[in-house]
Amino acid sequence: MIQIKEKLERISTLIQKQLKDTEKTFKQAEPLANEFGYTFCKKTGKLLKQE
Repeated sequence: MIQIKEKLERISTLIQKQLKDTEKTFKQAEPLANEFGYTFCKKTGKLLKQE
């Protein structure tokens, strides 16, 4: 039971790190996309044309 908890905690830590990295990437890319009339969908990550 302890091994499962440790594995889940490790997975949780990895997910949190990945989310933090993804948010950092969005913050860096968003201004450039905006310059060209685009934005990123935070939910899907897709590049969208601003209207």
